[in-house]
Amino acid sequence: MKSLVLRLYTLAFLSFSFCVLFSSAFAFDNTTNPQQVPQKLANQPKDRPIAFKSKPDSLTQCLTPIFTQSEGYVGVKDCEEAIDARYDVFSRIAWKLLDTWVCLSAENEEYIQGKRLIVRPCVIDDKTQSFTIKDNMLYTPDLRFIVQMSNGFLTLQKSQSKGMQSNLTLHNMQEWLNTIATPAPLMQRGFIAWKFITTQGFDLYYLRNNNESIKNVPQELYFNLENGSIAQYEPSNAKMFCLTSKQNAKQDWNWASWEECLQQNLQEGKAKSSQPNAQNWNLFMFADNDSAMLKDYLGNFLRVTKYGINWGVPYTAKTDFLAKDTNEGQTSYFQFRHDMQDWERFKNANLSDSLPTCPANGSYIKNLKATMQLPPSFILTQEWKKRLWQIATTTDGVLERAGDCGVCLLQSYQMIAEMTEYTSAPLESGGFFFDTAFGRNPFTSFRARYPVLAASLEQYRASNTPPGLSRSAAFEYAAQMYRAIALSLFPGHFWLSSEFATSDIMIRSALRDLFQQPAGTLWVVQMYYVARDGSFNGHGMPVLRTGDGIQFIPTNVLNMSYEDYEQALSDSFAYNLREAYNVVTHNGTLNLYMLYFLRLREIYPNPINAFVSNNNCSGEGEDRRGSRNMPLSSFINQCASGRCVLQ
Repeated sequence: MKSLVLRLYTLAFLSFSFCVLFSSAFAFDNTTNPQQVPQKLANQPKDRPIAFKSKPDSLTQCLTPIFTQSEGYVGVKDCEEAIDARYDVFSRIAWKLLDTWVCLSAENEEYIQGKRLIVRPCVIDDKTQSFTIKDNMLYTPDLRFIVQMSNGFLTLQKSQSKGMQSNLTLHNMQEWLNTIATPAPLMQRGFIAWKFITTQGFDLYYLRNNNESIKNVPQELYFNLENGSIAQYEPSNAKMFCLTSKQNAKQDWNWASWEECLQQNLQEGKAKSSQPNAQNWNLFMFADNDSAMLKDYLGNFLRVTKYGINWGVPYTAKTDFLAKDTNEGQTSYFQFRHDMQDWERFKNANLSDSLPTCPANGSYIKNLKATMQLPPSFILTQEWKKRLWQIATTTDGVLERAGDCGVCLLQSYQMIAEMTEYTSAPLESGGFFFDTAFGRNPFTSFRARYPVLAASLEQYRASNTPPGLSRSAAFEYAAQMYRAIALSLFPGHFWLSSEFATSDIMIRSALRDLFQQPAGTLWVVQMYYVARDGSFNGHGMPVLRTGDGIQFIPTNVLNMSYEDYEQALSDSFAYNLREAYNVVTHNGTLNLYMLYFLRLREIYPNPINAFVSNNNCSGEGEDRRGSRNMPLSSFINQCASGRCVLQ
């Protein structure tokens, strides 16, 4: 009995491996290339020492990082001794030290008058690293503070008036100022934390360099977004220490450690190497809860124990070892700074031509109206029914998938994407993710158009669920996976995940909740069945709340005429709970044992869209911009207005 229950809840998550088919041809529509939009790559750098004339003696000197026993500041040296600096596309002033790029920084977002400016690793999520240069003087981007020299170091002072002069004026730096330079490797600040559940809620413990976890004190780490290294910065000497896997291919597990970063992990403009090393990590199943797992270069999971003498010490373990590794509250789930979600959403939008602008326009609309994109009055017109039929019949009946994204799930996301993107006038050909074609497999077009996105989905495969998980852990893993798929395919919106409904009472309650949401609400619903022969099957489809009831939208229908599909839509409409239950159980003929919903919510206002774009991001036209490749610092565009400012 125990093995049967385990099989039930493990195989349940193979939902879209067995996407049910609800039971003349169009040629593939070739999407025309949109007109190229004007783009400029960041300029080749012309790094040099920053020369200035101090007042009142007009002596020419240069700015350079100077380190004390505890901190790095920017001070003054003779220009022959000063380090070359860069004024990059993100308006950052940067120096390369020991293979680490550090930027002039105000340390925190609350500018403090008179406090010394410091140097920190260059990141894209620290607004205090952007500086505006006007009349050869340095200001914060809002011009409220001006950079002054005080006791030999740079500080911030309030700008009392527009005519206020700094005692630091750049000298003979015009070519340097005119160069909107390629940035240092793309990095973000962050932390790695894990939850410890208490009677009052939960505590967060943070990993830090000396191989331990500490409660409620975030350890600032630096995530290289191009090669996956995770480093701690030593402010007294600018050295970087990277999280390092010590496990080899023959070991079930081994401790992780913090070692001085390899030079190749700090190099400029390099993507993940074809030969990754022990300091390269893969962020696995990142979702909108700011949670994910981390895998090393061999595919081992990063873990900590919550009890025992070595609690909170990071280690790695093979997937098939996890079933044995359960006696001390072990976890592979970690929490990350919310800025990481901004990056993941930007990256996925760039891969799927879902960015709103190309190039980045340099401004960020902070007060985006939080609306559902579908108006409450939206109904399925004849034009929309025909379009849904075109999408649903783009199938050849082959059970193909990208990871755990099968035909019905891919079609579901295309239907929702097109309803929200082309609300008033549906497409007649082509498609958001794939080109519609009667009787053809949608993955042929999807993989041709978005090869990197399709490849990235392969990691989300339910058959790779670690063996031996408890029932609750299996549900947690599955929910995290489907939320990660949603963030990959539809990164421009918030999503709300339901619980897994695993009893008749819970299933009816979940269906009842659909009727309590406002008209215009959209879901992706996933249904799990046991067939009469004992096999497990799953199916997914979009669900639309209308003013009258609930419309379930059939997907993955083979060789179905438009007239039959129109009838299937009618048969899949529910005015009440009883009718909704009949739809999902085929009038009681299917043994439905589990139900799961993801509800589409409002637009996600992503600040990264305002200042980052990769070259060749024309995409598929207005509001469908992107390069379809992983973003790299060596391909960063200038903003539409020229130099960008971190948002």
